[in-house]
Amino acid sequence: MKKVIMNIPAHQNAKVAALLVALSMIPLIFIMLLFTASASPQMPGQFFLMYIAMPIIYFIVSYIGFGFACIVYNRIQRNTGGFVIEVMDKPDSEDDA
Repeated sequence: MKKVIMNIPAHQNAKVAALLVALSMIPLIFIMLLFTASASPQMPGQFFLMYIAMPIIYFIVSYIGFGFACIVYNRIQRNTGGFVIEVMDKPDSEDDA
């Protein structure tokens, strides 16, 4: 059975996507912080604050970007037909419980 995605809620999807981006960047930022600290032991405080602020900045920029993409999709979906997905109902079985 084919289904068309008619509307993508901008706030909900942007929030989830931005949170995933920000959380997935935390380990990478931690690794960058370790490399920077080992290369320059007397690292200025501004660099440390920048590494702390980066996940927040990633969240904000990702939220705006994904939100804008959802709004654009909702506008052009009427003309392009939108995303089409194929779904199938899974039969219930006793093993799923």
